[in-house]
Amino acid sequence: MKKLFLTTAICSALALGMASAGAGYAADQGQQNTASTVQSENTQATREKFDQKAQEAVIKNAIDAFALTNEAIVALQHKDTAKALTALGDATGKFALVTAANPDLALAPIDESERLIDLYADPQTVYAARTRAIKLLKEGRVQDARALLADMASELIIETTSIPMATYPDAIKAVVPLITSGKIDEAITALQAAMNTLVITDVVLPLPTLRAITAVEAAQAIVNKDKPLTAAQRAKINEELDYARSQLRLAVALGYARKGEFKDLHVAIEQLRKQISGGSKAEKAFKDVLGKLKASSNSSRKETKQNSKTEAAK
Repeated sequence: MKKLFLTTAICSALALGMASAGAGYAADQGQQNTASTVQSENTQATREKFDQKAQEAVIKNAIDAFALTNEAIVALQHKDTAKALTALGDATGKFALVTAANPDLALAPIDESERLIDLYADPQTVYAARTRAIKLLKEGRVQDARALLADMASELIIETTSIPMATYPDAIKAVVPLITSGKIDEAITALQAAMNTLVITDVVLPLPTLRAITAVEAAQAIVNKDKPLTAAQRAKINEELDYARSQLRLAVALGYARKGEFKDLHVAIEQLRKQISGGSKAEKAFKDVLGKLKASSNSSRKETKQNSKTEAAK
């Protein structure tokens, strides 16, 4: 009996020692995991910062190369062939850096601008205008209908001008023999033609869906406050959710989405509202609604491309 007791005591001591060692190991491991996580996050941030700087360098080289092309045209117009050849040589070098940094780059962006077209109207007003426009078209009054619908848009247009890397750099190189053989006018024409091959890409982002996302995120920010919601905060949440739904209806009225496309979203927003009213932070519901909104916003993006007609230096 004594032997059994001693054995049990030894086992208990061993178990206690192992538990203590395990706790120490777990603490050390936790510290290591925390340190590893921080190091991983720092590494990711550093990589992203490096990638951003590298991308900025690529864009700068493309912009510089384009400017050098224009500089070469000006030099040729002033009969300064040496300066033109130097500019084209530098441009070729810049393009080589762009290609080395990103061999698969098809379009090198050199300029970006934004245009905002906004319509301050409710869905009912838009539907009324649509009905009126259809009536005008049936009557053959095409221009009246066109004028009525001209402002029926609510969108952000991001216009990006890019150099086609498959053709532009080679077109620049092909000009050098023309210059060295004294064919200045042909060289100028060739360079101007190259500059006219720039590609303009328009990305259209419908504002109603973007505003719906912003409204739901604003409601989420209020719900996530630590303190219990006040009556004013609940009213503000309902206001944001109502606005999100009205913007979805406006998106349909303006033709950015098909009728019935947002049916599930309207249901999800109402379910979200009920959960919040019941005292829940509705984290999963918010994630579901925002996920659907962002997916819809991405699918409604429209992208068009066209060649530009750049006017070279005179």
